[in-house]
Amino acid sequence: MRFFSLIFFLLIQFGAKCTSAQEHFNLQDCIDSLARLHLQETNGVGFCVGINRNGIEEIFYYGSVQKDTLIFPVAKIRYPLGALSGTLTTTLFTEMFIRGDIGYDDPLQKYLPFNVTAPVYQKMVCKPLNESGRSLGLQSEPTVRFTPYACTPDENSLPQPILLCYLATHTSGLPAFPNNLKLSKVDGLLYGAYTQNNLYEFLKSYQLSAPISYDYLYSPLGLAILGHIMSIHHQTAFKTLLFDRVLRPLEMYSTGFLIQEDTSVVVINEYAPFTKSIGHRFGDLFGPANGMYSTIGDVMKFLSANIGNRGTELKDVLDYTHNPRILLPISESEDLEIAMGWNIRKLGDGERRAVWQSSTGDGSAIFLGFDEREKYGVVILSAYGASVKGLGFSILKAMKGTE
Repeated sequence: MRFFSLIFFLLIQFGAKCTSAQEHFNLQDCIDSLARLHLQETNGVGFCVGINRNGIEEIFYYGSVQKDTLIFPVAKIRYPLGALSGTLTTTLFTEMFIRGDIGYDDPLQKYLPFNVTAPVYQKMVCKPLNESGRSLGLQSEPTVRFTPYACTPDENSLPQPILLCYLATHTSGLPAFPNNLKLSKVDGLLYGAYTQNNLYEFLKSYQLSAPISYDYLYSPLGLAILGHIMSIHHQTAFKTLLFDRVLRPLEMYSTGFLIQEDTSVVVINEYAPFTKSIGHRFGDLFGPANGMYSTIGDVMKFLSANIGNRGTELKDVLDYTHNPRILLPISESEDLEIAMGWNIRKLGDGERRAVWQSSTGDGSAIFLGFDEREKYGVVILSAYGASVKGLGFSILKAMKGTE
């Protein structure tokens, strides 16, 4: 513990001011300076930062991935990918519909078993039950009057189905998580025992109360359903589809779901603020949304392929996923665009825009962001449940200043 405290102290003390206005600007000094501030938020729990500038990669490691023992966050350790799992899932979906194996705007119902009914939105018409227009009173409160109404589906409007593309862009109208998820809490892991039958029971009982495709709501449930649909459509395990069509072409051989029996894989201990470490997940139904693991080296390969610094047969697929689908005004001066598994926002002043994804789980955090046009980007993988999005954008802006 004494050695960990000493190295943590040195990291906190080291670093230069992070500004490209310095006479001799050094990007690594800038990243070190930003990292030391973030280490204060994580109480020294470690993380790694990877950058790519015009095909040149550098990786920096900070802190320790174990609270009570000095263990540096080395390259072979796997981290939870959080929301980046969903980005890989939408990449697979894009590859499949570009190839013609599945329909981009096919209805969800087309791929479900015949006895499972997908939710649809149906416009309702409400009319007073009392046609004479007289209202009713309450026996206990005779002065209180009310008119009962009956609501029925509008015969002049067709039911609006959920399309697969709505699942990929979080506009399906489905909630973030199903209302029967609590049934699955096992061994402290919320998703552990949530089964296909649980999912089908939810779909058959859920009712949509608003038109579909207008409102954005980030829904891991929607991505989990999308992964499930691709799997049953091809009668192939989702992890096999993902590996064959996305991970293998990108040479991301250390990415995917954990196998409990595989003791050769080194996985970080995830730490939530002020709590003990969090348990690992092993291929649950929500895995396509937020349950994958990877190494810094593999995520760097994904970054390189997305900015075009690495040749891949998936180049057209990756480029397609960057196209904005939805515009969300977040302030008078800034908008947020939603693409296929990615977010897009301005990168400082001017026309440059960052394509990015980030998430903060119970005990980990991730950021991947890049400027596709200028071909640079950053990856951050953290073993601590404190957001690294601010750190990621600070590094992106510093990289922009060195171009």
